[in-house]
Amino acid sequence: MTSKTPIKVKPVTSCILCGYRGQNLYSHLKDSLFGVPGFWSISSCKNCALLWLDPQPLEEDTSLLYSNYYTHEGLTNNFLTSSEVSFENFPKNKKIKYAVLVAYFKYPIMVPRVYYFVGVILGAIPSFRKKVELSIGGFLPKKGARLLDLGCGNGDYLLEMKYLGFDVEGIEIDPQSAEIARSNGIPVITGTLTKNTYKENSFDAVYLNNVIEHLANPEEIMSICHTILKKGGRLCIKTCSSKSFARSLFQESYRGLEIPRHFFIFSPESLRQLGKRVGFSVKKSFTTFNGYIWSASKAIKKGDKNAAYATDNRFIFLFQKIVVSSLIFLFPDRGDDIFVLFEK
Repeated sequence: MTSKTPIKVKPVTSCILCGYRGQNLYSHLKDSLFGVPGFWSISSCKNCALLWLDPQPLEEDTSLLYSNYYTHEGLTNNFLTSSEVSFENFPKNKKIKYAVLVAYFKYPIMVPRVYYFVGVILGAIPSFRKKVELSIGGFLPKKGARLLDLGCGNGDYLLEMKYLGFDVEGIEIDPQSAEIARSNGIPVITGTLTKNTYKENSFDAVYLNNVIEHLANPEEIMSICHTILKKGGRLCIKTCSSKSFARSLFQESYRGLEIPRHFFIFSPESLRQLGKRVGFSVKKSFTTFNGYIWSASKAIKKGDKNAAYATDNRFIFLFQKIVVSSLIFLFPDRGDDIFVLFEK
């Protein structure tokens, strides 16, 4: 950090998982995505492959990291905010997605017969079915199920899960994003999850989508999630990986570092072990290709000022997907995104 930044910090010298003293991996890094001032460093653990920001902002200044963040933007599920939600007005990709959810996951929503058969056909493709499952956190329908989205942003995901039949709530540290969610009828607490936020056994499902890497206390938060989940309840965590091929290739330009908002970057194994340590069992665990990680990492390396919104053309995207997905098939823990579904 430089003395010019107003953000107060603390040193984090050792691995929070295994206690090994961190080794400096990258230094003098800037926020290439959303312009938070200062210079930052990344440390690594030689034992468990955990990466972390060192030093890290104090909790009282965390909101300063999100003053220009992408969750302030419009909803992708704004078709669900209408006073009269109609399947006919849904985007085609959503119609197909919901048809697969009905045909294979028994979600209690109505879809036209023709789309139901489309869902049966496309859902028979394992990779497509997994993509749909991933998009909802792997949660199965359950009447009256209560779902908490920790770090819900502008409420986009919760709007969709509400439509799919869940009783939804969110927590969001960024006041601007939380207000967008509330304006669309999503109940959101502005702040962080603590031991006193909810009672024990309150939820059937908890979702952390690209959130755990933003937390200064991931073990404490996972432990609280375990407490507030009912027996048999599930916690879904999706996050970037410290062991991905993209991280190995792009190094300090790796999009997953997201200086200085990502405090900890897990390997698949370290995340699984952390969940087990607080009492969860692992139901599913795998890694997947993320084309955005690759396009944004390339843009950061080139010094593109719009790296946060980088995209590749369709041919490059498809080529990367084929190559990287083939490598992930051979090395299952080396994908870009980690998906772990825990159960209490």
